[in-house]
Amino acid sequence: MSGIHRIDLGKPALLQFRGPDAVRFLNGQLTQDVRRVAGGEISLPSCVTDAKGRLQFRVWLTECDGALWVAG
Repeated sequence: MSGIHRIDLGKPALLQFRGPDAVRFLNGQLTQDVRRVAGGEISLPSCVTDAKGRLQFRVWLTECDGALWVAG
């Protein structure tokens, strides 16, 4: 294998989730227990999966000022 190979990783995204159903919704989409980031003391790596459980994206999950943030 020679030469330079380039992989397009796309653009990073930062998504904010608020409201009474945010934790429940994200628990259905991510592989981490979203309740663990409550209080904003830790950030956790997680994965987004499709309906069949296949890995789609790797992301970071954190909480700040009452909102859940997903960065990927």
